[in-house]
Amino acid sequence: MLVKGKPVAFLIDSGTSVNVLPIKHATHLVASSTKPLRSYCDTIVDTKGISRQVIKNPKTGKNYLVEFVVVDNECQPVIGLKAARQMKLLVIKEHNFEQVASVANSAIFNGELGSLLGKQHLTVDSSVAPVIMPDRRVPIAMKAKLKTELGDMVKRGIITPVEEPTPWVSQLVLTPKPNGRLRVCLDPKYLNKALQREHYTMPILDDILHDLSSSKVFTKADLQNGYRDELTVQDGIILRGDRIVIPQSLRHDLKIKVHAGHQRVNSCLRRARDLIF
Repeated sequence: MLVKGKPVAFLIDSGTSVNVLPIKHATHLVASSTKPLRSYCDTIVDTKGISRQVIKNPKTGKNYLVEFVVVDNECQPVIGLKAARQMKLLVIKEHNFEQVASVANSAIFNGELGSLLGKQHLTVDSSVAPVIMPDRRVPIAMKAKLKTELGDMVKRGIITPVEEPTPWVSQLVLTPKPNGRLRVCLDPKYLNKALQREHYTMPILDDILHDLSSSKVFTKADLQNGYRDELTVQDGIILRGDRIVIPQSLRHDLKIKVHAGHQRVNSCLRRARDLIF
């Protein structure tokens, strides 16, 4: 490409959303500062600003006005995906894509939290003494979001409020999600020591690759919520130790979801899915 009449070798990178230009090729900045860039190898690159440059394709003779992020080093100039497609330097063939007009079994994909058939009983080792962990302070900025998430979890039958004394208390772990919501987790460090482990052989990578060797179509499942999709026996073991304490109003329809992180649950879940799939 020609920049200010001089040939400049650009790298076409379909994996980046910005165009990068060293400051020696930039004529002027339309914005004095911008956010730093992070490379594929996790290196932070400081930026000087934004510059709009007219670049020319010497083969076609066409000029293009391209917005660049300017950096103060001798890096390789980069043309990102959007600009590369606009200049027809990169063409994506879409004739191999199949449009899906309808989804089979659409009733399953209703956004609700599903469950596997059956119930799973978790056995507590009576020789392990219950542990009551102190509360972790919730930052003020997260309190409103936490209240919303807990209310939604109660409504969907994932958790149930416990107001009675309980021999087991685990700490709360909060992690922000990319969409702005909170991921509410439980720290089962001491609880795992009390659960008797399930003995089931988990598959290794070689087993999975062998099963996928004849597959032609691959999909990516993005989990909306990281809660287990099987039910426990209604004995209150997970949240309340080996003694059940259930309010009268909940005894007729108690459905507690098992939270991710219990080491015995992983094997049970794998066994259940192997039976189905």
